Amino acid sequence: MPGMGTLIVRAAQQGDSPMLLGAVVVIAVIYVLVNSAIDVLYTYLDPRSRRVHV
Repeated sequence: MPGMGTLIVRAAQQGDSPMLLGAVVVIAVIYVLVNSAIDVLYTYLDPRSRRVHV
């Protein structure tokens, strides 16, 4: 079952720069969104992280 990795490899082999850049941007956006969601959930799940230590 082909996925994003196969898409990136084929685009690189064929020299399809727009497809390669688009796939990398999609992966980067997903990565940032997932990490942001984890950070927000972590503050709700761990009460110790709500305290601000200066």
